Amino acid sequence: MSLRPKDGVVGYKNPPQQTRWKKGQCGNPKRQYRRAPKGTVALIDAAFEKQIDIVENGASRRVSAFEAILLQLWKKEMAGDKRATAVRLQYQAFVERRCGKPEAEFIVEHQPGIAVRPGEGAK
Repeated sequence: MSLRPKDGVVGYKNPPQQTRWKKGQCGNPKRQYRRAPKGTVALIDAAFEKQIDIVENGASRRVSAFEAILLQLWKKEMAGDKRATAVRLQYQAFVERRCGKPEAEFIVEHQPGIAVRPGEGAK
């Protein structure tokens, strides 16, 4: 008696030859493929692009998360928060490094009537 079943024998643990998996064939041909993980920059960009609702002077409006962050930094800067100024300058330096040139130039008033650009001292 041999351990290998004869060709054509169908029964328990011996499915018909034509229904068996072919060599190299996957058992689940409709499987879900995993997506490639997103990079850090892509995740940050996606978070900044999300739209959120803010309330300004009693009126609600929809802005991007990045715009809301910049508005908060600007309000804190105008209140005299030096840390907010440092964070905003870091954002601006990041944009300059990434794009090669500044997207927008911010002018901060340090004293009434005297406008100073970031990186320049009062003259």
